Amino acid sequence: MKKFVGVDLHKQRIVVCVVNQARQVLTSARFTHAESIKLAAWLKALGSFDLVLEATASYEWFVKLVEPLAGRVLLAHPRKMRIIAESTRKSDKVDARVLAEFLALDMIPPAH
Repeated sequence: MKKFVGVDLHKQRIVVCVVNQARQVLTSARFTHAESIKLAAWLKALGSFDLVLEATASYEWFVKLVEPLAGRVLLAHPRKMRIIAESTRKSDKVDARVLAEFLALDMIPPAH
């Protein structure tokens, strides 16, 4: 079963949400940047997955970490993901879930 992983990446923390094709949450987790090895092992244990995160100033190290593990890694254009920016229920957990759900629906606006 293919899984879809949404990542909300910040300077100090990483929030991850995993959904299936039906957009049901399978699991979620929170890591610090210092836990990158633990995060990589957690992602590897998922099996087959695609991953999305918003293109931010500090995403490159994260993409290098997850690219060998994921089927594909997408960078979402932050300005085109208005549903996140304009949300009234703003939280890292919700943002990660929205990204994962949009990925499952193949509706990610790519950053170029």
